[in-house]
Amino acid sequence: MARTDWEDFMAKVHVYARSAAFTGLGFVLAVLVVATALSPMAVGQKDTGGIAGIVRDPGGAVVPGAKVAVADVDRGNAVAITTNAQGE
Repeated sequence: MARTDWEDFMAKVHVYARSAAFTGLGFVLAVLVVATALSPMAVGQKDTGGIAGIVRDPGGAVVPGAKVAVADVDRGNAVAITTNAQGE
C-alpha cells in the first residue's frame, strides 16, 4: 500500500521533531525565541482612544459652553464635558 503525501509529510515531521534540535536545551531555546518574537504583539494591545472636534451651530458658528456627552454602551461608561470658548 502506497503512502499518501500527508503520511510522507508526517513521517518527516516526526523524524525532525525527534532530532537533537528539539530535545532538551534546543526545545527551550526555540520556545524562548518564539515567546520573545511574539511579546511586542501582546504589548501593542491598548484599549484607549480619543474624540476631538468643534461644536458648531447650523450657521457654522462655534458653540461655547455646549454640553457634550459620550457613552461606551458596551462597558457602561459615560463622560460629559462642556466645550470651551472655541467650541472644542
